Amino acid sequence: MDGPAARAGWHAVERGASRLARWTDGHAELALPPVAGPATLTLTVAPLPAYPAADLAIAA
Repeated sequence: MDGPAARAGWHAVERGASRLARWTDGHAELALPPVAGPATLTLTVAPLPAYPAADLAIAA
């Protein structure tokens, strides 16, 4: 969620009571280490039932 792999285009990590969230500006970059052969990147994207603005605060 946070670290050197998250390059340009990422907003600050938001911390909720039971989860972390990180939004992008639509053009975020994620730096991945090089691999010697074919590789698979699996992303799991889950919709939120509603924007949890009351549950999240920008991390300091």
